Amino acid sequence: MTENNYKYTPLAEPTLISEQVWADGTTPLVATSTLTYNHEPFIRDCIEGILMQKTTFPVRIVIFDDCSTDGTREIVQEYEAKYPYLIKGIYPEKNTWGKPERNEAFKPRNEARNVAKYIALCEGDDYWTDPLKLQKQVDFLEENPEYVLTCHRYNKLDFENNKWYSDDQNNLFQNNNEGISFVYPFKIWITKTLTLVYRKSALSNMSHYKGKMRDNVIVYFIMKSGKGYCFNDIMGVYRLHNGGVVSKQGISRRVNDGYIVLKDLYYCERNNLTRRMYYDKYASFFITTKGGVLFKEKFEIFKFLSLIYFLPMKVIRRLL
Repeated sequence: MTENNYKYTPLAEPTLISEQVWADGTTPLVATSTLTYNHEPFIRDCIEGILMQKTTFPVRIVIFDDCSTDGTREIVQEYEAKYPYLIKGIYPEKNTWGKPERNEAFKPRNEARNVAKYIALCEGDDYWTDPLKLQKQVDFLEENPEYVLTCHRYNKLDFENNKWYSDDQNNLFQNNNEGISFVYPFKIWITKTLTLVYRKSALSNMSHYKGKMRDNVIVYFIMKSGKGYCFNDIMGVYRLHNGGVVSKQGISRRVNDGYIVLKDLYYCERNNLTRRMYYDKYASFFITTKGGVLFKEKFEIFKFLSLIYFLPMKVIRRLL
């Protein structure tokens, strides 16, 4: 391995990351990134799902606890004390969710994880189930430099009702893996955060973005840099529960946030066809969602203006 600072001799076979020994100063090839808040019932599963990974390359585990008020922080600290060479916990002094100082609070997390070539996401209420998940996804990216993102299928668990669901993608995959193009999200949304492993360099074109951050924004910018690939393998569990950040938001808040993201991405996109696809995808969803009727008039204006590309963008922004 010779690219940049990623110099190490791969292990002969995948080995538990908690049992690997690397020379001091070895740069991790992969950094896992977990954001957690009040996930006391779930965080152990999340961390254990990471620790069960078997790889031939060095890994760093980065966990950002957003000032949990339950026992989440103490659990993270317990694991960090047990694996200090592997786990890096970030413990800000105050919760910054939805606040202007969010980016400042994230700086220690970014410094810890962005040294890696690849970033693997898993929120604190989700978990991985395949011990070779990271190995499979990273092997693919290493062998296919034109690809910038990999994801996989997953199961869904309704925590309160103890019910399991599939991701409903059997008809899509038909037992095959699936290539993802930039327009793929317009067909179906399959890139849950717990499934993502991507090239850190793919987000270099995101530095100018000042809009609202959501999962679809991250995937949008990653896919601007190259192709994606989705494994048919089920390698994780996505939890549905009442304490989820999105679940706690009212329907009007979610609709409004989605509309704001739509506008932000629309203004970022310079390809007229792609811009129109973003409108068709999101406008149809939000207008037909309960509460979305609140924004129907605004969307009708947006749709009309999206067809009139000769109007100065400043004029469109004022009208919206």
